[in-house]
Amino acid sequence: MPFQLAFASSSAASDHALINHLVVLINDAYTKSEAGIWAPSAPFCRTSVADLQHCINASELVLAWSGTLDASTVLGAVRLQRRDVPLIAMLACDPAARGTGLGTALVRFCEDEARARGASAVHIDLLTPRAWDHPEKVRLAAWYERSGYVVIRRDQAETHYAELAPMLAGPCDVRVFEKRLN
Repeated sequence: MPFQLAFASSSAASDHALINHLVVLINDAYTKSEAGIWAPSAPFCRTSVADLQHCINASELVLAWSGTLDASTVLGAVRLQRRDVPLIAMLACDPAARGTGLGTALVRFCEDEARARGASAVHIDLLTPRAWDHPEKVRLAAWYERSGYVVIRRDQAETHYAELAPMLAGPCDVRVFEKRLN
């Protein structure tokens, strides 16, 4: 499946069809991949229209699409958050594009961009339940490790993402993965 990757242009922030499609794509991906982590009484949405507009205006949102870019051709997205050590976050792919290398391409795009900006490493945070092995999180941790990432720290989610603590179904950790870009 051929696809293109690029940071979303500033005009994308006002493309309501595109933004709404991305909100659904990302929230659906996280609803499925984080089932059981969030308390049913406090439904969790990974992103919102305002959040994505902020990411686009900050030049932090990378899109993957096939053909001409519009809401119907977007296959995935990822955020490259500008920090001392850039954070790769909010990775989501259309279910139809899974297994095509799209997720790997999105992460590599972020790694290459971070390297071009002078970063020596990138981070990825992985939220995991403390009391049980979440199958999707186990799969992601193995994928990150195969991709050259190592866990450098394990934080309690309640301190790492304090604002999310009331929405968790139980105690969770955040594994901070790092990849050196040398």
